[in-house]
Amino acid sequence: KIIHQRIIDRMSTKAEIRQRNKQRYLSQRNLAQSQQEQDDAAKSKLTLALTRGLEWEKDDLCEVIHWVRQIVGIVIGVVWGLLPLTGFVGILSFGMTNAVIVFVYYSKYLGVDDDDFGRWDLLVEGFMPSFGLFLVSWTVTYSLRFYSNEL
Repeated sequence: KIIHQRIIDRMSTKAEIRQRNKQRYLSQRNLAQSQQEQDDAAKSKLTLALTRGLEWEKDDLCEVIHWVRQIVGIVIGVVWGLLPLTGFVGILSFGMTNAVIVFVYYSKYLGVDDDDFGRWDLLVEGFMPSFGLFLVSWTVTYSLRFYSNEL
């Protein structure tokens, strides 16, 4: 009886070890898959941003608009810095240009009906960070172009 009990104990211990190893393997595999899914999601956001006529979730659309607006802010800042635009005219024209470009992007290019997502939400998504990037790129470009001899 004692020998029989020891054999059963060893078998159950081996089964527990196998079960733990299997769980570890599965958790490592799931971790690797989730990392791959995150990488694929980042790549797919860029693909989605360039694809017309898709059905959008509000969070995905807002994220894409946010990043497009950041790029637009940097580009406008560089252009305004190369042109001698200064003061209130430069800031006001940035706001209008940024709003128009983003509006045309999501309504005409992506074909999104802004009534479904809220026009105001889409128009202001990421505006302040874009404004900050605009100011930095505008100031740096303008300073390098017109004051580089003094530095």
